Amino acid sequence: MNFSKFIISFVIVVLLPASVSAHMVETPVNILPTLNSSSWLKIGAVTVATNGLTATISETSATRGNLYTDISISNTTKDYVLLIAYTNAEDVRSDGDITGLPYIYGYFLDKNGKIISYLQKDNMRHSSTVDGAWDVSNGVFEIPSGAVKIRYFMKQASKKGTYKDGRDATFAKPGVYLVDRPPQALDIISEYKSHLGNIWE
Repeated sequence: MNFSKFIISFVIVVLLPASVSAHMVETPVNILPTLNSSSWLKIGAVTVATNGLTATISETSATRGNLYTDISISNTTKDYVLLIAYTNAEDVRSDGDITGLPYIYGYFLDKNGKIISYLQKDNMRHSSTVDGAWDVSNGVFEIPSGAVKIRYFMKQASKKGTYKDGRDATFAKPGVYLVDRPPQALDIISEYKSHLGNIWE
């Protein structure tokens, strides 16, 4: 009897760390580099805070700006990807004019650098109508066959006929998360939204 108890206890002790380890491996992690990493290509009217916490685009009628980076997904076994960021518009225009609003965007790229598909959805653009308020911009996409990279952009929206005047579009905590199923992505989106009162907590 004592020997049987020992065997059972040994099996539990041996298996428990493996179970915990497997669980930890499955937790989605942000695969984007930090904003102050040299992996980001900054074009035009872009500034990154010295602490690397935020990036700001301030386009005018004469200047353009965006920043992007490529992330490898060649070895992933996941089926979906979440693109996400906190976004903040310094001055939201009236009447639904999107000019100047921050938004995130992307491509799936094949091994030759050819675009397989575009990553764009309405909720990837800043949607708050309050000046200076943080919002969560996000999009969930199924990973297509042949995709080996994601190109993740941060940009400033435009509407035909409206000139940009230098108002800020700011981004914080951009993320790319690889997940097995859309509900996992929704959990991450909910977590981001739960910190809108203070995105730095």
